[in-house]
Amino acid sequence: MVGFALNFIPLLLFSTASEAISGGNPAQYGFLNVPKLEYQVSILHSGNRNYPCCGGAVISSRWVITTASCVKTTVRDIIERVLHPDYNSQSGYANIGLIKVSTDFYFEGHYTKPVALTNINSTTPGQLGIVSGFGSIYPLYYVEQPDSYKLMYAKIEVIEHSKCKATLKGYYNLNDDQFCAGRIGAGISACDRDLGGPMVIQGPGSDHPNTRGKLIGLVAHTFCALNGFPTPFTNVGYYREWIRSVTGV
Repeated sequence: MVGFALNFIPLLLFSTASEAISGGNPAQYGFLNVPKLEYQVSILHSGNRNYPCCGGAVISSRWVITTASCVKTTVRDIIERVLHPDYNSQSGYANIGLIKVSTDFYFEGHYTKPVALTNINSTTPGQLGIVSGFGSIYPLYYVEQPDSYKLMYAKIEVIEHSKCKATLKGYYNLNDDQFCAGRIGAGISACDRDLGGPMVIQGPGSDHPNTRGKLIGLVAHTFCALNGFPTPFTNVGYYREWIRSVTGV
């Protein structure tokens, strides 16, 4: 759930959209080898405040970034929601959106911090990053669903675009404004209700997991490691100027 302990962000958003990390690890604040995920938010289901629906990331004192598929159904605790004008729900193109919250985030403590945005509109195969989220660790069709309801993360790497496109052929059409990341065949992937969640690369010049990095992707589709598939992401850098024009960030 959102925001009442350690790494959780004090944001209450409500959504009816339906989509944690399969093969991931729990994020425990203060542990040396666990990344700081202070930017992570959870968008909650409108009918159940304890039910994670989508993910997102804090990028300023008032703005959250997520996918358009998550933004379009949020209904409370916000004063503005913005979908990219080119968003196509059928093809998944331009699946990116922004939410402006009604009150400022509090950045003075240790639990909530904005994440920096990449200024590069391309990704590099082999680039390492962290994907994080709340919710399922197994697909929703499992009868007994051991939802994490905890913040989970996994270390993944960017996969070459044509290789990923071929891997997902027949299951998902990877657009030019997207990339995919994971470990093919390793069973590590975003899962149900991780849509809109962040992939962040570590800061330049450091391999330490607690170095705050840059946001490069938003979970655009989830396979829950089905067939060992990686996760498709909307490329944040591809839409950097649009984000700046809306938020000033």
